[in-house]
Amino acid sequence: MNRLLSGALLATLLGACGSEPASRPAGIAEAMQDVRDRAAGDADDAAPVAHGPGFIEHRADLAALFPPALAAEVTGYDEAAAHQRLTPGLRIRYEWNGGRSTEYAGSRIPKKDAIEFTPMLAGITREFFLSRFEAIGEDQKAAARRALDEHFDGNDQQRAVAAAAMQALEAGNDGRDVEPVEGVGEAAMWEPGADVPTLHIFHNGGSAKLVVDVSDDMARNREVAIVTARALIARL
Repeated sequence: MNRLLSGALLATLLGACGSEPASRPAGIAEAMQDVRDRAAGDADDAAPVAHGPGFIEHRADLAALFPPALAAEVTGYDEAAAHQRLTPGLRIRYEWNGGRSTEYAGSRIPKKDAIEFTPMLAGITREFFLSRFEAIGEDQKAAARRALDEHFDGNDQQRAVAAAAMQALEAGNDGRDVEPVEGVGEAAMWEPGADVPTLHIFHNGGSAKLVVDVSDDMARNREVAIVTARALIARL
């Protein structure tokens, strides 16, 4: 089940904890709309959602926002050697043969250096973005479990969605290795990870992520991610 979808549903349920269940989403679309409504409702108590240019607006022209020349500039690789992988409307990725290798099934195999940009959400607040990286308390988990049972008591598809959300709930963000990054958009979080070092970015009411794996040195990946994020924001 899609991790983002499960996270969005979980955010909805956690937001509902402690309040009376006035309405029960009949399915995925309603639950996602509830997430958007709650995010918009938070604007009264938090910084308002900006209306400047954002990441989502460039989903149709990702290659123009993040061209090969820029990818080569931020990574230090040859532009002509870049292998572009574009998934229209979703993400753009560049790969190079940098000479690295990784362990797989007892053997060393080539590992490509890569940088990937994906617009994520729009119309959210800074607080909503940051809440995705906060640990979930036991009381919230228990309340969310009850909310799951109340919201998803119908067909098998709904139960499957609920099961995925419950799995995300049990995992929570406990032990998630993230750190805030200053000077990148309005907020940013660096998540080194084991295989997909990622910079999560919030700017102008929207979010995006940069997966940067161009070195075995995680500090180098972080540096490239920050430089790339700033360059992309400047091009919005």
